Amino acid sequence: KGFGPQGVSGVGKRKLRKMGGVVASRGPREINGVVIREHERFPKQLIHEYCQRQKRPKPRYQRCRCDVKDMFRSRIVLPDSKNESKDIVFEPQEPRSSLHESDQYAALLALHHVSPTLPLHKRMPQPYALAWKSMGSKESQVTTERKFISKQQKNLHHKKKREIANKREAKKLQAQSRYMTVHMSEDVRRIVENVLKSSTQSKNTLSPSEDASQILSESKDAMRVYKVLTKMGFSPSDAKLGVTTTFVGEGKPVKSLVQGALDWLCLHLPEHRLPRYLDASNNTFAVAYIPDTLKEDPKKLNTKGTPKEKRVSYMASRLAKQGYPMHRCREIAVELVKSSSVETDIIGLYLKALSILISEMMQNHPKFTPSSLIGDSEEIEMEAEGLSAILSQDFVREKGYGEGKGEIWKIRIKPDEIEKPKKLSPGIKRLWEYEGWWYLYISSTTTYPHSLPPMWYTHSGLSAQQNLLIIYGISKLWHDNEMTGTPMVYEILEHLKANMPNMLQENLPVTKSWLVDTEIKVVKSDEKVSRGRQSRKKGFSRDKTEDIKLKENLDARNSRKDYQKMKGYRENLPAFKEKQRIVKTLNESRVLVISGETGCGKSTQIPQFLLDHMIDSNKGSIANIYCTQPRRISAVGLARRVAEERAERAGETVGYRIRLENKVSRRTRLIYMTNGILLRQLSGGSLLEDVSHVVVDEVHERSVDIDMLLLVLRSILVKNRKLKIILMSATVDASTFQGYFDNCPLINIPGRTFPVTSYFLTEALTHSGYHTPSSRQMRFKDQQAAEDRVESLWRLLPGNTRDFPKRCLETAALTEDSERHTCDLDLIEALVWAILTKKTPPLPKTEDAKNPNAGGILIFLPGSYEINQLVSRLQRSSNSRPGFQSGTPADRRKSTENTTIWPLGLHSALPISQQEWVFAKTPKNTVKVVCSTNIAETSITVTDITYVIDSGKVKEMRYDPLRKMQMLVETWASRASGTQRAGRAGRVARGVCYRLLSRLSWQALSSHQEPEIRRTSLDFLILQLKLFPLPNSGGTPNPRGKSNPGANPTRKSDKVSKSLHAEIALGMAIQPPSVEGIRSSVAFLRKVGAIEEGKEENLTPLGRHLARLPVGNVQIGKMVLLSAIFGCVTPIVNIAAMLSLKSPFLSPSDKREQANAARDRFSRGKSDHLTLYAVAQAFASVEEKGTHASKKFCERNFLSYSTLRLVKPTVGQYLQSLADAGFLPGAKPFALRNGASVPKAFDINASRDRLLTSVICAGLYPNILQVKAPKHMVKTAHGAALTENEAKELKYYTKSLGRAFLHPCSINFTQHSYESVWLVYSQIVETSKLYVRESTQVTPYALLMFGDPPEINVQSKAISVDKWIHFTAPGRIAVLVRALRKELSLLLETKIQHPKTDIAGSPVVKAILRLLITNGY
Repeated sequence: KGFGPQGVSGVGKRKLRKMGGVVASRGPREINGVVIREHERFPKQLIHEYCQRQKRPKPRYQRCRCDVKDMFRSRIVLPDSKNESKDIVFEPQEPRSSLHESDQYAALLALHHVSPTLPLHKRMPQPYALAWKSMGSKESQVTTERKFISKQQKNLHHKKKREIANKREAKKLQAQSRYMTVHMSEDVRRIVENVLKSSTQSKNTLSPSEDASQILSESKDAMRVYKVLTKMGFSPSDAKLGVTTTFVGEGKPVKSLVQGALDWLCLHLPEHRLPRYLDASNNTFAVAYIPDTLKEDPKKLNTKGTPKEKRVSYMASRLAKQGYPMHRCREIAVELVKSSSVETDIIGLYLKALSILISEMMQNHPKFTPSSLIGDSEEIEMEAEGLSAILSQDFVREKGYGEGKGEIWKIRIKPDEIEKPKKLSPGIKRLWEYEGWWYLYISSTTTYPHSLPPMWYTHSGLSAQQNLLIIYGISKLWHDNEMTGTPMVYEILEHLKANMPNMLQENLPVTKSWLVDTEIKVVKSDEKVSRGRQSRKKGFSRDKTEDIKLKENLDARNSRKDYQKMKGYRENLPAFKEKQRIVKTLNESRVLVISGETGCGKSTQIPQFLLDHMIDSNKGSIANIYCTQPRRISAVGLARRVAEERAERAGETVGYRIRLENKVSRRTRLIYMTNGILLRQLSGGSLLEDVSHVVVDEVHERSVDIDMLLLVLRSILVKNRKLKIILMSATVDASTFQGYFDNCPLINIPGRTFPVTSYFLTEALTHSGYHTPSSRQMRFKDQQAAEDRVESLWRLLPGNTRDFPKRCLETAALTEDSERHTCDLDLIEALVWAILTKKTPPLPKTEDAKNPNAGGILIFLPGSYEINQLVSRLQRSSNSRPGFQSGTPADRRKSTENTTIWPLGLHSALPISQQEWVFAKTPKNTVKVVCSTNIAETSITVTDITYVIDSGKVKEMRYDPLRKMQMLVETWASRASGTQRAGRAGRVARGVCYRLLSRLSWQALSSHQEPEIRRTSLDFLILQLKLFPLPNSGGTPNPRGKSNPGANPTRKSDKVSKSLHAEIALGMAIQPPSVEGIRSSVAFLRKVGAIEEGKEENLTPLGRHLARLPVGNVQIGKMVLLSAIFGCVTPIVNIAAMLSLKSPFLSPSDKREQANAARDRFSRGKSDHLTLYAVAQAFASVEEKGTHASKKFCERNFLSYSTLRLVKPTVGQYLQSLADAGFLPGAKPFALRNGASVPKAFDINASRDRLLTSVICAGLYPNILQVKAPKHMVKTAHGAALTENEAKELKYYTKSLGRAFLHPCSINFTQHSYESVWLVYSQIVETSKLYVRESTQVTPYALLMFGDPPEINVQSKAISVDKWIHFTAPGRIAVLVRALRKELSLLLETKIQHPKTDIAGSPVVKAILRLLITNGY
């Protein structure tokens, strides 16, 4: 009943179907342009049903703003019944054609949020179904711009964001709390401020050039700076003042303009007008400092015998406490004390000084007129009675000072009497917390009321500068209102109570007499400074008389009977047979390469051939032959040997020239010298016009000096057509040197050594019976690869030695030969005993043997650790084997039937006395076993050796240019080194060499060692290159005397280039270093300030000085230069000398604890560098007593005498260079070289350790270590307490290399605490770890003054250097530090450019010295 197709709802239809009824469908319908079927619903209906099911209020629809005409946008709100902030809002951003459509799409967006996974597209009409399917993808038809669907979600997001920010800030504050604080006491701060204010005043930065409003309106940059300053917390008037005073116009970065304005404001504004975070007086570490002089009783200063300096200090300190400039207070105090007697009351002088300072403060006032009229005493008395009646207990009259005349009026001002403004500046809030006292001194001869009497103001809540501002306000009021002639104290008091806050907002006037004179007088030097030793002669000049005389002397010597024996010895040398060939070749070519084996006599004979040939050719007067050697000992020894062969003494025809020692005369024609000496001569621009021949010996060593010498000599050949060059070596890759000098001739000279039989690992294993552990053998994936390697080794064996045990052959073939392979000491020990017990093949007899009884063993090991281990093993096994015993050359045992074994070590760290043991002659039944590094390869010859055991390993110093770090690496030696080592067995008889590597590994070795120039730092080398006479052209000289097509012809107009790019210059070396290494060194030199910024790579004045110093290290050289500026020359130059030499400390393995205790006795200030200076001082005092006392002192303290005896001449050389450069005006260079003392003016701060460590830091920066220590807490009766750390718990870090370790030889190795967390170090070396050798604790001010320019953040109170050295400090102190650093940089630049300029007396330098010495306290 009543049911029909139009009247039955969906629910009714379902009931009818269940009852069996039939319901007719209505079919699709069109609603608002959308065709909808019977089972489909619009999104609005679906979201309404969802809200009903969830029992939420029904949705609300709101119309939104739409920027497209005739289009609509809607917003849907799903309200929350309890909390309005949880209402969910959805707002599609796409506009729709009708309001109905926009509502539907808003509902669709809400549906996707509440039911994103349901297949609702099946229940929606077609356009909305398609939109539902695309939602969540990039092609979605419905999107929203809203980030948050509800206020609650938005609040939660911002809350989470704030929590993250708070955690980040807490971490930052926690990190800052660990940073060191930069302290600066109030009196030090006043000194710095006065200096900097005077410096800025001299630049006219106080007076603004234009009106503030005009600048702000015309310049956008000025307005930006103004807004930044106001945002920082400055008042608008102060921000305008900062902008107008420092603004220099458009074009500069806004950050730079803000920094300039901020610096000026922090420097010139009173502290109470600064933002809170900038005020240094509000920090506990910047409280006022009370000098000890103020604690003196003034009455005691009036007695006889009181030093004037004590009275001056008391007066100056008391005046400065009132806010007056310290330097001016001292000047006035000195003047008054000097002009008065001791009996004059010190307080009376103080009051007189106050009058002078107040008058100076007001001298620029337009109405200031000093008066000399005497005041009316009756009138003054009446005023005093009136004040007493009005003020009652707030007015006190006290007896005056001096001769009992006059009195002091004290007027109290209570806090509640001062008017309080509505807005209070943070700096004056304490004005209402304490009472103040106004003091006036009324003497019997006072000029009051015609002029103001001496007065001062004290208030516990105000700073000294604020108290002075009140005095200035009173004085200004007096002169503005022309109050002279009438007592006006009460009127002034009332004005004070009403206007004191305004007075504190004023600025003190600019007083010229209060400014420090920061100008320095630049002294320019036009004369050329002499650098090093000049050449003996200028060019060639023939002297026939000298030629004849030299030839007669040569003929006479050759005909003497006593010379025939020496002549016969020389003629028997292999080199003598090549004399005519050598001379003839040099007549045809300008360059000659000679390859001579060991013992051929090339080093002693070939230079003599050249000299004798020139003398025979009547050219002796122009003979000047240089023969260079890689080592000092070689140059001296060869010169003495050649002089002996020529039947004369060194210093006559033959001499030598080495660092710190010279043995030449006017008659000298042949000079042996080190490579470095010749390079130093060439660095002065010399083209060797007065030299006939240059003989470069031992070129195979390929040191940096040798490679650089070849590079420069090759360039000089283009300019100097008369110069001839001879290259000599024992083992040389002839093609390399011939190609470098345009295929010059080569002569080979055979040696005179005895044959040496070479055995390899196969023979060593067979003869010793030793079996290599499996851990030392290679691992192969399959057996076939191992068999192939054994087969390869078998093929390399000589035909007569292939019958080896299979075990030995396989072991030798499969023994690990990688870089990580270490020495097998078990094998070496077994082989030594096989030789000693004669289990090895016997040596063939040598008829002409020099020492037939020789049988010593020389073992080459990589380092001292392996040497000490093997020596200990041999000592133990010698004493345990029957028929053997161990001993040393120092033992005085009676001869026995047992065979004595001398296990001896030989390395550079051993004392000289132990090194000399290897040269001792062995008695009967004694065998010498020498365990040595490669020092015995060429430098030292042990004469009674017939067996050599070569481990094949060497410790080599390499350099990582990217990390700027040296690495001591154990690696395989080259085949050339192996040949040289084997030759040591054949010096006296036939010998045997056991190489502990297989023939396969021997073939894989490099032919020669990598040149040192490719594995060392290039910093100092690049500086020296700028001084060498390198041509601009890249042409190469023709060694045969003809012009080379690639080289420019020689002309007088040719110029020498001193700004040749480092990559181009070093690219001309025989084997150039890596480009990365060159660029790294150039970048470092720019950081140090030795090379200008830009593409030209020109030397700066500092770079020129560093290149000419004979230091060899850029950082140490900079340290030496700065010592002359800061008055600590002697200690710093001694430290530099010690660093350039080997370490003076010895550490014998059997007495290591005693050696460490002896070293600790010299320790000074947690500094290895100051400890070195203490050692130098102690040795210098003992050296005066003689050589014997010096050696005993060194033995007692485990010091190296050979190192310490070189300190004094090295110091003399450095001092001479400083004086030559002009850094020690008035000092005589040659007197300093010969041991004269440094003038006292340059050693005035020599005893101040903090300054010494600061100068060390200035030189060695950026070699900085950070110390990190863990915190340990323990329970005590009073709670938890911190405990001290142990030395091993401290960790050290560098910026780029990570963690490093102090070397056990360092004084700081046992330190468990430091006052500063920063150390500076000389060198870092990588061995098994990153080890730092010499280190020194440095203060924050050393890093701030001499590190990278500090970056400050005044708001976070942070200062950072190089972005990793962090300190905390109030903004004002940070600004002062940055400004002072700028002034120091300008002064140092002036001093370096003009060394004779005296900047030691500059107020800037004095202020910095005060900071460095006191660390700000």
